[in-house]
Amino acid sequence: MDPDGAGGREVAELAAGGQQISQRTFLRMRQRYEAEGLWGLVDGRSPKPPAPVPGTGRVDERVVAAPTDALSGQTELSTGDRKRLMMQTEQVLAQNYGEGTVNCRSGRPSTGS
Repeated sequence: MDPDGAGGREVAELAAGGQQISQRTFLRMRQRYEAEGLWGLVDGRSPKPPAPVPGTGRVDERVVAAPTDALSGQTELSTGDRKRLMMQTEQVLAQNYGEGTVNCRSGRPSTGS
């Protein structure tokens, strides 16, 4: 350790080893280590919860499943369009969970199609 406590030598050693860190960050981390031990260096932020269905972000699982339910009985019909699928998805959600219970709108303005 530096006798003067500035951490310059340690920062230079870390940089030589490929670990770039500012002197201020080093001093802050050293101060936390001295005050709290190893737990002072642990990132205290909580991680984001994983997506319930991979690739869907944090969308409600019921909204992810509803289009599949809406399309399941339509094997003999035309593929339709996005507007029809959205209406049917909303109907499935209302039927299964109650009117207005599950919001499947993203908050984006309607494109009018």
